[in-house]
Amino acid sequence: MSIVITASQLSEQDEDRVINEVFVKKIDQNSFAQPFPNYKKETIIRPYYMSDDGERAYLPFRWALDNIQTVSRPPRSSLTPLTHGTKFNSTLRSVQREIKDECIANLNNHGCSLISLYPGAGKTALSIYLATKIGLKTLIVCHRLVLIEQWKKAIARFIDEPRIGFVKTEKNPEKMRKVLDNDFLIVNAQNVKKIGEDAFKGVGLVIVDEIHAIMAESLSECLYHLSPRYLVGLSATPTRPDGLDRLLDFYFGTDTKITRELYHPHLVYRIDTSIEYEEDSKTQWSAMITSQCMHEMRNRLMVDIILYFKDRHFLVLCKRVEQAKWIARQLEDAREKVSVMTEDVNDYDEESRIIVSSVQKTGCGFSFDKLDALIIASDVEEYFIQYLARVMRTEEVKPIVFDVVDPHHSLKKHFSARKKVYQNAGGVIKDFYKEFPHFQKI
Repeated sequence: MSIVITASQLSEQDEDRVINEVFVKKIDQNSFAQPFPNYKKETIIRPYYMSDDGERAYLPFRWALDNIQTVSRPPRSSLTPLTHGTKFNSTLRSVQREIKDECIANLNNHGCSLISLYPGAGKTALSIYLATKIGLKTLIVCHRLVLIEQWKKAIARFIDEPRIGFVKTEKNPEKMRKVLDNDFLIVNAQNVKKIGEDAFKGVGLVIVDEIHAIMAESLSECLYHLSPRYLVGLSATPTRPDGLDRLLDFYFGTDTKITRELYHPHLVYRIDTSIEYEEDSKTQWSAMITSQCMHEMRNRLMVDIILYFKDRHFLVLCKRVEQAKWIARQLEDAREKVSVMTEDVNDYDEESRIIVSSVQKTGCGFSFDKLDALIIASDVEEYFIQYLARVMRTEEVKPIVFDVVDPHHSLKKHFSARKKVYQNAGGVIKDFYKEFPHFQKI
């Protein structure tokens, strides 16, 4: 999200400040690829853009407003209002009511707000509510098709007779005009640059969903081409291991972030195994994860757990498609209702008791309120809070988690990281075999 400034508005001193201040260092953390394990390669990322003719500069939203005296946000009179009578038709939940005034204050004072609520707290509903209060045409930027579908459903749920347009590259100008002639526009981040800034000139509010993912080196370029009056960023985990989360400071500053951490009492069963794997190295780590995922006794134990806890709705996290399919087949043979989310499958049957999924499918933005049990079927560490929260979508649910821990040192280290997440979120950890001694140890 940019503030557009003409060359005449940018002094030589301003140009120097842009060059010297507006950049972040991207860290390549893949130490396996380096000859020295502690070496971290850095790449300079500059979140601004100059037009080809040199007449305009596109500077990051908040930094430009705070540092360039000659610029301001677009006036409301130049933007398209929402259709008369567009209202939020529901009631905000307690955590949403708690922070809505702070969000509005940030938008009034700074034009932006970064909302970092835990997964399931209702960031989507709150931002739709804010859009109706602002009253201007709204653009939602997403990085995955499954999120786009969820936004369509959410807007239809909270707005009566909503006018929604899914913006994609379109050669027919009349078709594009009809899509753009809506109150709520939704676009895939990778298409913003292709569509061009002119298509979004009437937009007054931009909402960026899962903004930590948009901060990737290539996807973040989409923000150059959007110049709204108001900006809202959404993320339960606004950090990145490559350091590019620092881009958020240029768009939102450091004083508009609103954070609420996940706390939901839950029970975690640690399941220790005696399964040994080869030492990991740059060539062996992937092979070791495959061995973990395809270990039949290990997978059989998880199937037996699901069949034993018949009153629970399970999410099973897998790292390999073959593992997910094997587990699903065993459950289907036991006449269980199962949905498998891998490869190109982005949806599930809401009548399912069990969802077996690759980790990529059920992290950011995934929602199924019936889930109340989680099985960590293969190694997970990064953004783990996103997965844990999938079984905590309602305040009434009492979730249980089954975490299978193999003795390999790296895998135990990753469990230690998950353990901290469990404890910070209200988890109590118990030994599975002590609680259920009739299960055979593996």
